[in-house]
Amino acid sequence: MQGYTPPPAYPQNPYGPGYAPQVMVDPGECALARQALIYSIIGLFCFGIVLGPLAISKARSAKMILAVTPGMRGEGMATAALILGIFDLALWVVGLVLRIALMH
Repeated sequence: MQGYTPPPAYPQNPYGPGYAPQVMVDPGECALARQALIYSIIGLFCFGIVLGPLAISKARSAKMILAVTPGMRGEGMATAALILGIFDLALWVVGLVLRIALMH
């Protein structure tokens, strides 16, 4: 046959037949940790009673995801969001107590 070229040969699998090569994939950054940090920072300025608990909830969920996903980044963001979310709530409670105390 003239002009016929055979298909290219595929590289041999070094792991043997039936085994797929293991590929290391970077799992990236935890989106929940980023969201929690954003909510907690906004909660410092407004809506702390709503955004504080939301930030705490998302930060705890992010910490659970990070605990079971090796290599995923965001542990520091989740911890900061948790601390700031608690601070949001505490600041809101202190503000409420001061408002009530100043009314009387």
